[in-house]
Parts: sequence; structure tokens; C-alpha cells
Amino acid sequence: MRDKTIELSGGWVCFYQSTEYLRSGNFSDRLVGNGPFYVGHNGSVQELLSALPWEAQIDG
Repeated sequence: MRDKTIELSGGWVCFYQSTEYLRSGNFSDRLVGNGPFYVGHNGSVQELLSALPWEAQIDG
């Protein structure tokens, strides 16, 4: 979901969803409980939890 990607000074917060849901808009096709990923400019990847705000989970 490139239009939902957030660029920060140290990297990007990347959100994702099922292709089927993005095509259909049908709630039954939606992924649930999937947190975003933080990809640092240094290549590090941090999986973020869906239960907490992403802002509170980013290292550094």
C-alpha cells in the first residue's frame, strides 16, 4: 500500500493488506491483526504490533 507508506527521517513505516481486499473492498477479504513494518535506511526491518501505536514501537 504505497499510498499509506510514511517516510520518516530514519526510514519508512510500511502498511500492507491483501490484494483481494484492495481489489474488492469486501471486508471478508481483509487481513486483520497485521501490524506495519518499519524499514530503516540502514536496511533493518522491524515488525510492528497491531495492538500498539506504531509511533511508540520504532527503535531509535
